[in-house]
Amino acid sequence: MKNTGFTLVELLAVIAIMGILMIMITPGVMSLRENVLENALENRISMIENAAKDYAQDHITELDADVSNYDGSKGPSNDCIYRTVNFLINSGYISSNNTYVVEDEDTNQKKVNQIINPVTGESMNNLRVCIRFDSNNAMSRKIITYIVVE
Repeated sequence: MKNTGFTLVELLAVIAIMGILMIMITPGVMSLRENVLENALENRISMIENAAKDYAQDHITELDADVSNYDGSKGPSNDCIYRTVNFLINSGYISSNNTYVVEDEDTNQKKVNQIINPVTGESMNNLRVCIRFDSNNAMSRKIITYIVVE
């Protein structure tokens, strides 16, 4: 009579090989996950900045024309007009298709129209967006928008 089962040594060898493969694959999967989340965050920031540019085009007369040249920094500036992400959502410049409904952990109430940072899981709605011109020259004036880093 022939035994058709696996021996303990064979099972342990298979388990060891699978363990080694998992150890080798896990860092790659984690790195891929981080890249996907960072790309999603960059896309959301780009969407917010484009919505701010759309707002600026519609409200160009509100922008201060006497500004200095833009130096590339993303900090607060006196040359900016500020709008929050929440303002852009409520004004219709960011579509509700790009927002989420989340439950507030403190109050257990649902919050609608939230843009979530995919890396941290926090709401981006209270972030301030700077809208400004990059130069005083009316011919080369370009609208600059960025999320203010504070």
